[in-house]
Amino acid sequence: MSHGKFDLADSPVAASELVSTRYRHSALFGKRVRWLPPHRLIPSFASADGQCVIYRRRSQIQLAEATDTSPLGHPANFSITATGLRARMDEFGFVRIDRPTRVEPRGPANDLDQQHGIEREVAEAVCRQMNQHVDAIGEAYRYTPPPTVQLVPLSARPYAELPPPPPKKRPGSHRTLDEINAYLDERAAWLKRRFAWENGQRAIRELSERAAAGHPAGMSAHLVSCLQDVLWPVPIFMNYSFIDSEEVRIDVRVPLPSELPDREATVGYGHRIAVKPMTPVRQAMLHNRHAFGLVVRLIGEAFAALPTIKRAIVSGYQMPTLGLPSYMISVMAERRIWTMLYSEKWITEGPPERAMRPLGGRYKLTGLGAFTPIDPFG
Repeated sequence: MSHGKFDLADSPVAASELVSTRYRHSALFGKRVRWLPPHRLIPSFASADGQCVIYRRRSQIQLAEATDTSPLGHPANFSITATGLRARMDEFGFVRIDRPTRVEPRGPANDLDQQHGIEREVAEAVCRQMNQHVDAIGEAYRYTPPPTVQLVPLSARPYAELPPPPPKKRPGSHRTLDEINAYLDERAAWLKRRFAWENGQRAIRELSERAAAGHPAGMSAHLVSCLQDVLWPVPIFMNYSFIDSEEVRIDVRVPLPSELPDREATVGYGHRIAVKPMTPVRQAMLHNRHAFGLVVRLIGEAFAALPTIKRAIVSGYQMPTLGLPSYMISVMAERRIWTMLYSEKWITEGPPERAMRPLGGRYKLTGLGAFTPIDPFG
């Protein structure tokens, strides 16, 4: 796969936001994703299995063949299995039924009311597809790795690129010197790429082994490399520190609601798909789920990357006030309890806040869903 298809924009976090909290190590990972829809009438960017790609690991994603992040130059076509017809969405967002000129429409498409119903269903399906990434903003916990097997950024596997084929020998003639030299040059370049790949794989394995042995520098580097392998939709800044080799403490800046998507696709009059601003309540709910999911995901990443860690403390804070972070959520998780919750699918399924009670999470919400300051763990 080519990561060039990921349209990423450099969006540096303001210097005032990168404040030093209670811990001396810091890391910044993730970028603002330009293809985060819906900003235009373009279906969502998805992987080959049909699932949205944000919060997944780059090393585990295979892109769909039909995926395109360019502006919508042609109508988006959708097949209707019930009738054998096709529907298209034009550049203005209207859904229309395409009937082949030589084939009479079959089934319910003969009836005008049924045709309108089909158009409505197609429009709603397009909206669901366009809103995939918006809804997934609150699902950072969904792809949390298991704590039972050590996580590595890239799975060890053989080099995938095949060697260049030798020049073909034509009947009654010999390979020319130029052909042989060109082949040798291509093979030398291929060997150089292969050796670089194998050296990188070896370095990854050695780093993971040092982290598993409790080496402080190895633990720090391995944790950051695992976090950088995740497709975060917005920049994430954190401070962290280790207590011996059995405890990690993380302070993470939770993105503001203004940094998250504020629009969604809806079906309007005439089955027209329109991109409209979210309601304040909908945006607040999305931000809350993202905050809970971000904290849960960081706990899971720490336990999966560092086998020696027995306790993880993750605290999320908002924009600093007068240079001091305002903490909004804090969780202290023991590996034994975390493993039990993960096996029962409390971590990867359902709302992320349901794991707060068994983990003893600290947070306070107003009646309108806004976080209020708390005293964090640690």
